[in-house]
Amino acid sequence: MIWRAMSIGPTCRAAFHLRRLLGDKVIRGVFDWQVTPTTAFAAYLERDFDGLFDLRDLRAEGGRVVNRRFATSFEHYFPKDCATPDMLAYYGSAKDMHDRRCARTRAAFIGREPLRLFLSDPVSRGELALLTAALRRYSPTLEFELVPAPPDGMDGPSWKGNSAAWERHIRTVPKIRPISELPPSQVPVPLDTAPM
Repeated sequence: MIWRAMSIGPTCRAAFHLRRLLGDKVIRGVFDWQVTPTTAFAAYLERDFDGLFDLRDLRAEGGRVVNRRFATSFEHYFPKDCATPDMLAYYGSAKDMHDRRCARTRAAFIGREPLRLFLSDPVSRGELALLTAALRRYSPTLEFELVPAPPDGMDGPSWKGNSAAWERHIRTVPKIRPISELPPSQVPVPLDTAPM
C-alpha cells in the first residue's frame, strides 16, 4: 500500500521536514502554513473548511496575523512584522492562497489515498482523540495514521527543531502502527471521558 504524507500542525515544523525529506510525496495543505490548535483543526472539519479566514476574525498582533475566533495564526500568509494596514493590503491574496490550500486539504481528506498525518509538536492523549474523532466524523472511510512528533524533534537552535531527529523519525514511519491497530489500553481517550 502506498501512503501519502501530510502535516496537520499544530505548527509548520513537520511540513518543513516532510518536504525536505520526501519532496513530492507530501501533500501540501492548509495546516502547513499556519499555527493550528487541535480545536481549530476540528473546527476546519466541522465547517468543511469554510469561514475560518474571515477578515472580521483577523487581527494584526505582535507582528503577526491571528484569528481571534479560532486561535490560529498566519505567519506565512502575511509579511513579517505585519501591522493592520499590511494585513488589509495583503488579505485578498492571502485569502485566495488559504482557500486553495483548504481545497487541497479537503480533497485529500475525502479522497481514496491512505494518509499518514504528521503532527509537528507533542499533543496530549485527549488532543489525539479529538483529532481522530474529527477525522472519522468528517471522512468515515478515510484510512489514516496519526504520526506523533518525535520526542526530541523540538530540540534545536531554531523553529525547525532537531533535523536529525526528524529525519530518523520520518524514515522509520512505516514501522509506526496506526491508532486503529493499538490495543484498547493505548488508544487515546476522548477529553470528556478521560479520567481526571
